[in-house]
Amino acid sequence: MENEKRVAILIDSDNISPKYLRSVLSEVAGYGRITYKRIYGDWSAQNLSSWRKLLLDAGFLQIQQSRYAGSKNSTDAAMIIDAMDILYGGAVDAFCLVTSDSDFSRLAIRLRESGMEVIGMGEEKTPSSFVASCTIFKYLDVLTTDENETTSDDGDSVDASVNKPEIDDAGYMITDKKEIMLAIREFVQSAYASNMVDKQGVNIATLGSHLQKRFPEFDVRNYGFSKLSTFLESLHGVNLVYDGLKVFLTLDDKAAPVDKNYLLTLVNKILKENNGQIKLSELNKRIVKECPNFDIQNLGYSKLSAFLSDEGAFDIKWGTVRVRNRDVQ
Repeated sequence: MENEKRVAILIDSDNISPKYLRSVLSEVAGYGRITYKRIYGDWSAQNLSSWRKLLLDAGFLQIQQSRYAGSKNSTDAAMIIDAMDILYGGAVDAFCLVTSDSDFSRLAIRLRESGMEVIGMGEEKTPSSFVASCTIFKYLDVLTTDENETTSDDGDSVDASVNKPEIDDAGYMITDKKEIMLAIREFVQSAYASNMVDKQGVNIATLGSHLQKRFPEFDVRNYGFSKLSTFLESLHGVNLVYDGLKVFLTLDDKAAPVDKNYLLTLVNKILKENNGQIKLSELNKRIVKECPNFDIQNLGYSKLSAFLSDEGAFDIKWGTVRVRNRDVQ
């Protein structure tokens, strides 16, 4: 296919287990045609013997990088140099960097600044700095679990959310659902304001693409779901409309009252956008704009100011709300 993306896969063998190789190849195949397959390490080392058994069949070029004087950065340097050579060669459209090492954060940023799509893949231990540096980030632990659990014993397809652990408990750096819901509201409201919606609502394929750009690590499998539609159905305050193969989303303005945690997340977000302070009246308007059904009395308060005072994280003086100690969460 002429418009198919060309992808270079570069693997840091020092920081990735060989058990993930199949998941890496399967996932990257969905982004385009793999033109470079390179893996870096000291292949004379005994701890990489399990890698060697897999690489011949997978067609990877093994880049030998001997360690001198106990240096741990020799593999990093070779991978970075090769990445830049491939970039300037102009023969790829995207890079897949497979590592759990934060040392590659600057490389990811540099490739992204050059117009490359950077698909990061790493284990649960991957530092947030590398996750945030990529255009897209996939947790290998989740990809492998997804492959193992999407088929039942009798061969039938099953929903990956069944018997799948909560990812937050496992320690992954994923965005809270409340923050995602705020992003969805903003996107849908902006789409309607720009008249960029279908009659049925916002196409969830377009929404999914936006969420991926907004949150690099966003993947419904991180939350225990196999489909974007089932993930969205789990969120409070949205409606899905199915039209053949297309699915559309609208906001449910008649949803149940805004809960306390959601309100606090929204207030902190608004304050952060306004340098840590905002007029109380303006804050109330912003909340109502985001949540048309908002009523502070549903939380047991007669005024928004009383609710904020009780939370202890805000100072209110002369009609202005400020984050205490100016520490916006």
